[in-house]
Amino acid sequence: MPPYGWSALGGKKILISLSIIGAAAAIVIGGTTSFFSDTETSSGNTFTAGALDLGIDNHSYYNGELNPETTWRVDYDLSDEPFRQFFNFTDLKPGDWGEDTIRLHVNYNDAWVCADVTLTSNDDNGINEPEGEDGDVTDGAGNGELADHITFYWWADDGDNVFENDETLLPAGPIGALNVNETAIVALADSIKNIWNPNQTGGPFPGDEVKFLAKAWCFGDATINPYTQDGGNQQSGPDDRPLVCSGVNEDNITQTDSLTMDIAFRAVQARNNPNFLCGQENCEPTGSSLLLNDDFEGPPSVVHSTGWDIFDNGTGGLGWSVEWVNATTPFGGFARPAVAKIEFHKSGNLPNTSDIPSGWTAHSGQQYIELDSDWNGHVGTLNNEPALARIYQDIATVPGTKYELRYWHSYRPGVVDNTMDVTADGNSLRTVAANGTGQTATNWIEYVDQFTATDASTRIEFEGAGTDDSLGIFLDDISLFELSCVLQPI
Repeated sequence: MPPYGWSALGGKKILISLSIIGAAAAIVIGGTTSFFSDTETSSGNTFTAGALDLGIDNHSYYNGELNPETTWRVDYDLSDEPFRQFFNFTDLKPGDWGEDTIRLHVNYNDAWVCADVTLTSNDDNGINEPEGEDGDVTDGAGNGELADHITFYWWADDGDNVFENDETLLPAGPIGALNVNETAIVALADSIKNIWNPNQTGGPFPGDEVKFLAKAWCFGDATINPYTQDGGNQQSGPDDRPLVCSGVNEDNITQTDSLTMDIAFRAVQARNNPNFLCGQENCEPTGSSLLLNDDFEGPPSVVHSTGWDIFDNGTGGLGWSVEWVNATTPFGGFARPAVAKIEFHKSGNLPNTSDIPSGWTAHSGQQYIELDSDWNGHVGTLNNEPALARIYQDIATVPGTKYELRYWHSYRPGVVDNTMDVTADGNSLRTVAANGTGQTATNWIEYVDQFTATDASTRIEFEGAGTDDSLGIFLDDISLFELSCVLQPI
C-alpha cells in the first residue's frame, strides 16, 4: 500500500490538476501580449562642458607715437610665441610717458574679471658718478629707485586711449608702492564692483562682448585731468590728447636702474558663482568723520538744572535734521508740535542733572540723545506722548566708494523697547533693539556698518522704531568715514 494511505488514483488526480493549472497559466501569459502599449525613447542625451576663454589685444603709445613692439591683435595665449608685453622700454628718460588701451574679450559666457599687477624686480644696476653725486648709496637687486618714480594710472576706457570726464579712474600711484614680488589686485568686474558700470553694485563681464581698459604711465610728475568726452572712439588718441608728464623735478638717482612687472588678467565663470571677489578687501578709514555734531556735544548744550532738554529741528549747531516718525496724533488733549524736537541728556554724574540718575552717562563727552523724544519739555505735565523722532544728515559721497558708519546705542534703563532703524539712502543697514528692564545704568554697545555709495549724496538716518511713548533709544558718538580699500590675494 502506498505510504501514509495515498492511493494510486489520488496521485493521478494531483498530476492532472497540475496539468490544468499549467494550461491556465499559459493562457494568462499569452493574453498579455494583446494589451495596448506605447514606447517613447530619448536618444543621444549629452553633457558638454561650456567654455570660457579670455583674449587680449593691446594698442600702445610711447611718447605719443604708436609703438609696434607692444601692440598686437587679439591673442588667447599671451605666453605663446611671440611673447606679448605691455611695455619693453630700455632707455627711459625723465618725462617719458606711455599709454596702452587693452581690449578684453571673454568668449562664450559671462565672467568675473580681475587684473593682478606684480612688481617682480626693482634693481640698482651699479651706481655711476651722477647717481652717487645725487645721493644714491644702495646698489644691487631690490635696491633700485626707478619704481618710486614711475606712476601708473588705470581707467575704464571707451576705446580712444584717452581719459575722459565720464570714465572711471581706478586707484593710481607709483609702482614702487609695491614691494618686490608683491601683487596689487584690481577688481574689474566682480560681485561688488564693475568698472564699466560704476553706478551698479558689481556685475559680471558679459560673454562675447569687448571692453576697454586703459593704462598710462609717466616717468616724473603726471597730470591726469580728464578731457571732455568726444563721443567715443573718434581717432583722437594720446597723439592728439596726451597725458601731461614732466620730468623737470627728476635728478640722477634713477640712472641705470631697472624694474620688471607681471600683468595678469583672470576670468572666472559667473554662473553659479554669485559672490566672487577678485581678492580679500582690506579697508581702512581715511580722514576725519564726515558728520556734523557727531557726538552731540553741542551746540546745543543742555543748561537746564534737570540735566535734559529738547531742541527744535533747525536749532543752530545741531547739524542734524529732525522729523517726527509717525503721523500727527493728538494726545492728552494736546496737539503734537509742528516742528519736530530731539531730546538731549547730560551724563547723570555731572552737576545740575537732578532728573538724570548717576548711572545714566554718555558714551563719550557729556551729552547723548534720546530718539523717543518729548513734545513740551519742561512746560506742563504731559507724559508718554508719541514722540518718536528720526535724525539724518545728507553727506557728499563718491559713487562706488565704500563708507563705514560707527555708532553707539544703549537702552534707556527701565524701558523694555529701545528699537532703532539705521539706513543709508533708505537702504537698511541694521535694526538695533535692546531691553532695559531692571537696569539702572546705560549700557553702550558699538555697531559698525559699511555700505557703497551709489550717488553723489547719501542720507544717513537714525529712526526711533520702538513703542511710541517718549521713553527710550539712547544714541551717542556717531562717525562716518570714507574707506580706502585694497584687495589682498585670497
